[in-house]
Amino acid sequence: MFERDKEELRSMGLPIESVEIDEQEGVGYLLSHREAFLPAIEVDESESLALALASRMWQEAAWSHAATTGLRKLELVGGFAGDADLAFNVSMRVDSATLTTLLSAAQDKREVTFEYRTATNSAPQERHVQPWGVVAARGQWYVVGHDLDRDDTRAFRLSRIIGKVEVGKEPDAFSGPDDVDLRELVLTHVAPAQTLDVVVELAQDRATRLRQLATSVDDNTASFEGVDPDVIFSEVLRAGPDARVVEPVDLVDRVRQALENLSTAETKPSSKSERDALMAEVKRRQRNPIESSVDQLGRLLALVPWLRAHPGVTYELAADHFGVGVDRLHKDLELAVCTEFGSNLLTLDIEAWGNTIQVRDAQGIQAPLRFTESEGFSLLVGLDLLAQIPGPHDLSAVATVSEKLRSAVGDAAGLTEKLAIDSPAPVADSDVADVRAAIVGAINSTRAISLEYFSISRDAMSTRVVDPMGLLTTDGATYLQAWCRRAEAVRLFRLDRIRSLTVLDEPGVVPHDAGPLLATIAPDGEHAVFELEPSISWWADHVPHEAVITTSSGARLVALRVSSDAWAVRTAMGLAGKLTIREPLALAQAVTERAALALANYPI
Repeated sequence: MFERDKEELRSMGLPIESVEIDEQEGVGYLLSHREAFLPAIEVDESESLALALASRMWQEAAWSHAATTGLRKLELVGGFAGDADLAFNVSMRVDSATLTTLLSAAQDKREVTFEYRTATNSAPQERHVQPWGVVAARGQWYVVGHDLDRDDTRAFRLSRIIGKVEVGKEPDAFSGPDDVDLRELVLTHVAPAQTLDVVVELAQDRATRLRQLATSVDDNTASFEGVDPDVIFSEVLRAGPDARVVEPVDLVDRVRQALENLSTAETKPSSKSERDALMAEVKRRQRNPIESSVDQLGRLLALVPWLRAHPGVTYELAADHFGVGVDRLHKDLELAVCTEFGSNLLTLDIEAWGNTIQVRDAQGIQAPLRFTESEGFSLLVGLDLLAQIPGPHDLSAVATVSEKLRSAVGDAAGLTEKLAIDSPAPVADSDVADVRAAIVGAINSTRAISLEYFSISRDAMSTRVVDPMGLLTTDGATYLQAWCRRAEAVRLFRLDRIRSLTVLDEPGVVPHDAGPLLATIAPDGEHAVFELEPSISWWADHVPHEAVITTSSGARLVALRVSSDAWAVRTAMGLAGKLTIREPLALAQAVTERAALALANYPI
């Protein structure tokens, strides 16, 4: 337990050193006060905005939390507030565990082994690689290195790595090239992902999404030039019976096989033990969650300097700031005032029994702890990615605050040396730029918007009047987040799917209790359980859900509430069986029936 406790403290950023005391006492442990706490970092208003945007970059749950806690620490030592109501947000999707594992392996020169699925072969293959680094380019993340199986340089998409990356035990197992530009290697020296020319027959006045993606449409025959095979495969499956691939033959066979599998798949209801586990997880989330000692101690040590900076704050405000309930905050403070410090066994002196909180003696806890590896790394990479995205931020401020942060991060900054980020190509469609400018104008003038919009979940056009809230850029696409008056809920509208837009001469009024919900998932929707294969376990991190459990086979069961059956069926179809619907039975049968109708387009 003692060894575990030391490792937990080190994982929080506390520099614990072994020191020799004397012959009788032997070896003791020293925690340097000077090295334990985050130094002051002065930032101006533009740099503060950049940090706030960088902290909101991550869709993946673990990094989103790490970036937020890192920002909270910076607020205390930088004298700024990162809670500004921003009308612009950005986010990126990547598996944090895979990314940091590969970067650490590249830094230590350790070989890695992983299961990998190529674009042309759905069966994963084991690959053995000497990783040189990771590159974010072309809207994807790649690990670049020497492929030992093929004795050649290769780039592997992180999204196609299946399961856990295994890292070799021996450091310095290879000598990577020192003069290779990894970004340039991905963009030029390594062949881009395979593309196809595809012809698809579409049902009359149907498959709107495919019609928009097509290079050209002649009557009901759509032609696609140079498309990603995975993308067109998924889109054709989503369209169901409204689309039939004509050529190439390999794609026809791939789609037919996927539809056969979907149409003959047996519905597998959740077992009693699985339902009990999901219900237990739902209940656990509804009450104060059971935390690890690291989570609680980390919050305690951040709580004390924050309370010192906000004397007389109410319990409600403090609990809201740290994302916990008032009861949890009471327990934190009860523990804090009973904890002894130093050789004289002194305790924190906190007045915490009234309606407000006052720290009288912080026992030397004047600042938050230094960054953990995930906190520092998520903010640094967030700033690097922010530098490549257009928005309201000042690029020079992004650069200067990144340099300030790098000096305070410590070891985590070394991982970024193995990461290269490519600048995305400028938006070619001037219509999207015009739509964006009109939306920004409506937000600034607090005006409502009328728009003609293509809905991918229904594959149809619709007219909406919305009250704009802000813009969100994620995975290379920009969305308008707005209150939809017809749906009476918050919705996301992708800018390149807006066909026309008019700023109305009436105020845009967003209800005070509006929340950022996905268009197809709502708290009052139908209860559903989805099963995810391990290869797409990331999906659960990007949708609001009630509970997630992992089965003995490694699959994940996700409990959520769905407000659009059409979205659920199209999602299951598009993921080609990697996501299956366990409950309700009628929704699972709808997938089977739609797949059978689509399969009729491909007679043998």
